[in-house]
Amino acid sequence: MPRRIPNFNQIRAFEAAARLGSFREAGDELNVTYSAISHQIKALEAYFGAPLFRRKARGVEITDAARPLLDDIQRALDVLESATANFQASELGGTLTVSIAPSFASRWLLKRLGKFRALYPTIAIEPEIASNLLDFGRSHIDVAIRHGSGAWPGLNAEKLFDETLWMVGSPQVANTILAQDGTIDFAKAVLLTASVRTGELKIWLDESGSGGPEGREVIHYPTQALALDGAVSGLGVALADYRIVEDEVKEGRLVQVTDQTVQTGRGYYLVWPKGQALDAKSHAFMTWLAEEISRHANGYS
Repeated sequence: MPRRIPNFNQIRAFEAAARLGSFREAGDELNVTYSAISHQIKALEAYFGAPLFRRKARGVEITDAARPLLDDIQRALDVLESATANFQASELGGTLTVSIAPSFASRWLLKRLGKFRALYPTIAIEPEIASNLLDFGRSHIDVAIRHGSGAWPGLNAEKLFDETLWMVGSPQVANTILAQDGTIDFAKAVLLTASVRTGELKIWLDESGSGGPEGREVIHYPTQALALDGAVSGLGVALADYRIVEDEVKEGRLVQVTDQTVQTGRGYYLVWPKGQALDAKSHAFMTWLAEEISRHANGYS
């Protein structure tokens, strides 16, 4: 037999308005308009067949007859709030093991995990740094963050952002390789790249009209993170998405040596096995990632 209770939105509107003494403040708290609160209260008064508030010049005041109802509703909402918190604590608790590509880990994610911890203090993120696309069936990893096209057999891939490459170097290196017309003198530039990402150099040089990387001085590193360390140290210039180098750019340790940018058609993705639904912890992490990344969507000029 269905329970005989009023609409829950009407209950929330009544409790907020009674507690705050104002339909307008109740609307602000519940993120709805004044008229929406007024409509909900009128509907609830029609349900009970009795007035619940006295309308005053400034605000409203709950009627004496409705005070016991308010007390009971607030106790019920307290129980519901406690039950919700207890369930979230059980579902959003424990360890979430995340495999992360090195450059994204060291230059973006790890320094921001404190924000996630503040929002979800019961979830412990355990990062594992790896470049290869792991076999989830043979590991204890919950989710992974990887760079690529997003088309990986057997995996779901939720795009975090498309990659847009900048050419960056230390301020000192940038000054030595700029020609008088503001273009890069690639004859003077040492190109730093990750061994698995050498194709990016060809894309960049083709886009800039500077020809291929043949005959140029190129230093290969095992990872993009190390190539960028070399750029910070003044060993040459390197390519990276602006999100990966945004902190170094803001701090003045790296500069964008040319306004030219290149989109590779690749990006960064959160991945997990197909046929496996994300649990509450993983979904909370993915949602937080998307929101945090969106705050830096436009890069730096």
